[in-house]
Amino acid sequence: MIERVEKELKGLANRLQIEENEMVNKYNEIASANGIDVSEERQQLVALTLVRNHVRGVLSS
Repeated sequence: MIERVEKELKGLANRLQIEENEMVNKYNEIASANGIDVSEERQQLVALTLVRNHVRGVLSS
C-alpha cells in the first residue's frame, strides 16, 4: 500500500474514532466488493475515493 493511502486511512480512522486496522479492513472490503485490484497504485487511489465516500456517509448519518 502506498504511503499516501496509509496516511489517509489513518486520518479517516481517527475521524470515525476506530482503530487503524479496522479502517484498512474496510478499505480492503470496499475494494474487493468493487472488483478493485489494490496491488496497482492507481487502483489503490480509486479504492481510497470509495472509502472517502463511505466515511462521508457514516459521518453524515
